[in-house]
Amino acid sequence: MKSDIGTTGIWQDIIGLSGALKSALSERTGWDELVLRLRQPGVRRIVVTGNGASHYAGLAMWLASLRRRASTELVCVSSGLLARGTFNWADGDVLLAVSTSGEFRDLIEVASKAGPRVPFYLVTAHRDSSLGRRAAAIASFALPANRAVTHTQDFCCAALTLLALWGQFTNDGDLIEAIEAAPQHCEASVRAAEDWADEAFEQLTLPTAAIVFGNGPAWAAAMESALLIKEVAQIPCEGLETREGATSAMTALGPDVLVLSLPTPADPFIDEAEAICRSTGAPLLRAAVEPGVDARLAAITCFPSAAALAIELALRKGCNPDNPSWVERYYLTARGT
Repeated sequence: MKSDIGTTGIWQDIIGLSGALKSALSERTGWDELVLRLRQPGVRRIVVTGNGASHYAGLAMWLASLRRRASTELVCVSSGLLARGTFNWADGDVLLAVSTSGEFRDLIEVASKAGPRVPFYLVTAHRDSSLGRRAAAIASFALPANRAVTHTQDFCCAALTLLALWGQFTNDGDLIEAIEAAPQHCEASVRAAEDWADEAFEQLTLPTAAIVFGNGPAWAAAMESALLIKEVAQIPCEGLETREGATSAMTALGPDVLVLSLPTPADPFIDEAEAICRSTGAPLLRAAVEPGVDARLAAITCFPSAAALAIELALRKGCNPDNPSWVERYYLTARGT
């Protein structure tokens, strides 16, 4: 890689993604039990919730669920809506929270308020945490220590866990097969991102803002990619579904706004959306992804390209990709510490 991206801790975390996914699969704990809990008679709706990257991992699960009909409804709700009592719980609901640390303040509040009529389950890397001690069942994954503050391996492992749970819950053999091959696909995506960066960033100029779009499961990838650009490069960025990129975001595009598109197999809108965005004079990059991979893995396979772009923008802006300036403020509001 020609860029200085490779010298950063966050890119070293990206290089380790495949190994982290392998560990998550081989050292999984409680996954089967949680699926059995979700299959219990009387469960009518699974409410998946999280904040930020965890919310987008839940969104990836929900978008994957649209591919295969199930008798149990799955919805994804931001934890802030649940924490402030604006969600209408119903009989037959179960709460599936996503928090790598198990310490997110809003989710602790949600778990405390849900009460005995709403079973509380958790996806986390830390079973012995505030949320772990409240959960009736936990699906946990192994997670090595990251070099950078920004989530990398934790997001991808959480997304993998949620997709695996849904594959097991629905007996979806294609999704289960895709999950088992996810480490190999991720490794190929990292290599593709390194090759892509050498060419794509050659004419890149520092934008004032950015948008990212993708269709279907890649919508969750677009939301996460936009968060990466905001967190790492501290550049305003919006994550959108592809059609929204063509009909909404394009209204504010220009030469100083960067566009990143996330291709997936048979995206019916991407070519038109890219053409419309280019017509505004906005620079556009199409992320490098391994062709032919199950689109439901998009949150994982699109991640390396988005991270590479975020790191490159941060370096050009003079930001520290491994330890951004917002960290203390984040922990103050997210955990109250």
